[in-house]
Amino acid sequence: SYAASHPGFLRLLDGSTGRRGPSGNFACLLDQASADYVMFCDQDDVWLPGKVAETMAAMQRMEAEQQRGMPLMVHTDLMVVDRDLNQMSPSYAQYVGLNPARNCFAALLMVNIAAGCTMLVNRALYELARPLPPETLMFDYWVTQVAAGTGKIAYLDQPTILYRQHGANVVGAMPKGKASLWHKAKRLLLGKETMFVLVAFSHHAAVLSKRYADRLGLRANRQAQVLAGIWSRSRWLRFGALWRAGVRKPT
Repeated sequence: SYAASHPGFLRLLDGSTGRRGPSGNFACLLDQASADYVMFCDQDDVWLPGKVAETMAAMQRMEAEQQRGMPLMVHTDLMVVDRDLNQMSPSYAQYVGLNPARNCFAALLMVNIAAGCTMLVNRALYELARPLPPETLMFDYWVTQVAAGTGKIAYLDQPTILYRQHGANVVGAMPKGKASLWHKAKRLLLGKETMFVLVAFSHHAAVLSKRYADRLGLRANRQAQVLAGIWSRSRWLRFGALWRAGVRKPT
């Protein structure tokens, strides 16, 4: 009924194939996209006034500096709020201890710096990123990696969205320093969740290296291949291999 009352603004897609999960849903949407630019809208967050215009202005500035056809992505900071939209932190990046300026390919192999609900991508990027591989953890992580390896990323250091935290988030904001150093080390070395994520990172890297071998360059290709093949090495050689390749989590 909402689509019918707004003709020309909304297109209702066939949902008869069943539940796909978040990444599968966004993969389906990207497969349908044909616009010059795409923004992702999801979750129960609140877009601030000027979000579209300010992000688009940043994209246009980047386009003026890059060659035509370059895959480009802009993302922004978020304001962290509680379920009633009361401010918890003016900056998501500071709240979780991220440095969005560290957006080189090697750094992003093991962390995602961009929230999908703040992203704007051009056609060159989303056409290159699709179809999203089944190995992807989340759609924004995959799109950001493709942008880092084949194009350019710009960060707008201002919140354009109220990022709601309510205790039932599928993906939420964990404040930096909340866990002790011992707890972090124990989770890193022994935690099953960490192992799951690292395996997913390595699968991502393998797909990136295979799909974009001719666009990544020798160094980036090597970094992706080292991470992809990390499980073929003994436990005590893994850290050294990642360190020598320059693959380090930037947190």
